[in-house]
Amino acid sequence: AYNTARMLGEFQPNWMSEEEETDFKTRFDELYRLCSYYDSCVKPPRSWDLYTLFEVIKELGIFEHKVPKFKLRTDIRVNSGEPISKTGVYIPMGDRYGVPQFAWTYRDENSPTRGQLEECKTLNVLGKDLFSEFNEYTAWTPSEELKAFAIENIKNKRIEDDWDYLKSDREVQLELGPSLLANNVFSKADCSWYFVELVEDEFEEIGGEETDVFVTPELKVKGGELCPRTGYWILSNDKGKRLYFTKGTIMNKSSKDWGEEYWVYDGEE
Repeated sequence: AYNTARMLGEFQPNWMSEEEETDFKTRFDELYRLCSYYDSCVKPPRSWDLYTLFEVIKELGIFEHKVPKFKLRTDIRVNSGEPISKTGVYIPMGDRYGVPQFAWTYRDENSPTRGQLEECKTLNVLGKDLFSEFNEYTAWTPSEELKAFAIENIKNKRIEDDWDYLKSDREVQLELGPSLLANNVFSKADCSWYFVELVEDEFEEIGGEETDVFVTPELKVKGGELCPRTGYWILSNDKGKRLYFTKGTIMNKSSKDWGEEYWVYDGEE
């Protein structure tokens, strides 16, 4: 697509009529955008977040169509930074706002490193406050409410007003609100991932207020195993026991005979 774009910029397509050339360039621009989406989705480093995902889905009209059905493969689990065993899409465990990733099982000829998942792009503290008032759709749709949220958090010094947002007129504030917030509400974190498998020839509807396409199973780890993600964890058989573990440390195991004992991830705060 890139080379074709260069060709169109450097050579006059005299074999086309003016009308054909206009039509071709219009369709090629659409194809080029789609190729760019593919590139940014599958090649590292990956920078997609909920805002990027929403904009792409909206532009491609995916909310208006049936989409391929997927199933979660809980038997294929991997942590950020570890080699993956299967090429495809992975969903972050226990983080409904974490963005899925695509990864290849490639091997660099000059390195023993294989394909791996990067840190998960998810909401920070400000992002969680945003999603306490908005959802996956309204958080990125211009509105008076979203503008008010942005202004309030600039005044509270939670957002740097690098864009002179407060001095802009109302229409500009409405338009820039979603992208301003998108620049401030995300962070990266290590996590565990499940593989998502395509179900051939099956489709389902998505979109709408009641649809939740981001729900994933709880992140659970047995006592005595290594912690996969830094943060607070709750003991499955003692809800009052909430401890902070750092990634890579051994998670406590009770000396009592509790049977199956799990630590369940409970966030960074």
